[in-house]
Amino acid sequence: MSINPIIYEQTTAVTDLILGISSFCCFIILYRIRKTDLYKMKIWLWIFGLLVFNSLYGTAAHGIYFTETALYYIWLPLTFLLGIMISLFVTVVVYDYYGKEKSKKIMPYMIASAFLFFIASLFISKIISTGFIVFIIFEGCAMLYALVAYIRHYKKCKLPSTLYLSAGILVTIIAALLQASRAIYFTIIWPFDYNSVYHFVQMIGMFLFTRGLYLSSFEKTD
Repeated sequence: MSINPIIYEQTTAVTDLILGISSFCCFIILYRIRKTDLYKMKIWLWIFGLLVFNSLYGTAAHGIYFTETALYYIWLPLTFLLGIMISLFVTVVVYDYYGKEKSKKIMPYMIASAFLFFIASLFISKIISTGFIVFIIFEGCAMLYALVAYIRHYKKCKLPSTLYLSAGILVTIIAALLQASRAIYFTIIWPFDYNSVYHFVQMIGMFLFTRGLYLSSFEKTD
């Protein structure tokens, strides 16, 4: 095993590591307030836990040199776990907007959708060499639904936490669009590309989510 010789991949690995460490810090914060709403916080802990794992996994995948064939199989588990993470996110949005019972009912269907997304990724990758476009579509649909739901929820309840959650979703959408562009390359001491930018922007979104969830632990709803 050797370090990936592509300089942009090295930077991506480092920023992925920073994202993982930051995600772990947010995980600790949420773990400390989990008793305020155990069901909801358990889902969020799974989301942040998967983000930590995916970031550390990505650090290794980007930072270590692998053959193209090996990389295809290395990315498969990450693709699947990203789908699970997005599915859990939709489940927790449904919890906030519709309540616990509907969230529980929709969870099996959302997990099933993650499996379908993964299968679709495998199928598409055989046609256009990359199935990541499927994840972008899957994430995009989920985030747009979440953004609309939280904006409507804010109009209804006027809770500050909902504004932070909405902002976190908007930042996540921006991060995904920047990554999907695959057109960002610049140098500030070190060279960065669209993946590195995605990691930095996603960190902002992650902190907004954490702030919103922290505030929600003190809010009282009717």
